[in-house]
Amino acid sequence: MTEYTRKRKLFFRGKNETLISINNNTLCNILVLKRGNCDFMEERFAEIKGMEKMYAAVPEFSFWGVFYHIMFLQAEIIQNQNTGEAERRVILELENMDNSIRVKLLFEGVSLFYMAGLDSVGGFDIDKNPDYEMDKEKQFLIIDYESNAISFYCREIEVLEAERRIV
Repeated sequence: MTEYTRKRKLFFRGKNETLISINNNTLCNILVLKRGNCDFMEERFAEIKGMEKMYAAVPEFSFWGVFYHIMFLQAEIIQNQNTGEAERRVILELENMDNSIRVKLLFEGVSLFYMAGLDSVGGFDIDKNPDYEMDKEKQFLIIDYESNAISFYCREIEVLEAERRIV
């Protein structure tokens, strides 16, 4: 990954390989993704590993709220053999309303996990935790903001698989 100066919500890099952006001068690591003839990444997705898989499958992707169905959920506790600490991970597979988009996500460093059932979620979202500077283990907040079917914090997210299917 290359370090860039973050200045706006969207990052573009055209054919001349210059980064175009505007606004606050903090540094972030982003993986530049190919979208048409320019590179594109939304700032709020910049720290999610594997987003290139999502954009390859769904180039117009911009909102996690399109996912309404939890198709698969696996929770595991992995013991670090060197430190003895327990690491909580969740793998979640989601589909949109018409079953044309499916994504499999890995959440690492999971805490405060809550789930009301495997029913549909009304407003699935992944958001940066505004207070994560205080607790690095809670960098992301995963929530169903409409029906509260699922919510938890995690340290890291990775898109394992993403696909668009013809239905």
